[in-house]
Amino acid sequence: MLDGAPAPAAETVRIGVLGALTVRGRHRELGLLRPKAAALLAVVALQPNQEVGRDEVVRALWGDVPPASYSRLLRGHADAVRRMLGQTPWLSSVGKGDGYLLTVARGQLDVLEFKALVAHARATRGMGDLARAYELYQASLDCWRGTPLLGFHTRLRHHPAAVALANQRVSVAMEYADLVSCA
Repeated sequence: MLDGAPAPAAETVRIGVLGALTVRGRHRELGLLRPKAAALLAVVALQPNQEVGRDEVVRALWGDVPPASYSRLLRGHADAVRRMLGQTPWLSSVGKGDGYLLTVARGQLDVLEFKALVAHARATRGMGDLARAYELYQASLDCWRGTPLLGFHTRLRHHPAAVALANQRVSVAMEYADLVSCA
């Protein structure tokens, strides 16, 4: 990926998966050292703030037949992600290494921004403020930069969480189009 340089401790990091994977600091784009580390970040970013089981991560990275050394490799990829994201405890191991948890807030991950804007647009529409709902739907769709995780192996792009996000995008676009046709 890019240069692999870690984020300075005080730098705000923003992760994007609604298109190609991006990791940006306040002043520059950050990179990962290995494609598998990027895939690990991608699979946990698809499911922010919830535990992603180790078996699910292994399948996303290697399919049904991981290498014999997958456990050691996975720890190394997780360490690379942690180093790149900086000192904040973004990625943590859960239990006895049974899974991973990416802890992020709305402003740190485009998926959370998209979902929050959609929820706000739906609530606003329900209250009858169609003009504001229109703006919020547009803003939610503007979070997208393309197909989720473009550039990754098919098994990751077809991960159930990626498919669900793509389906949600279609639903939101249809709600937005319906709102436009009512105007």
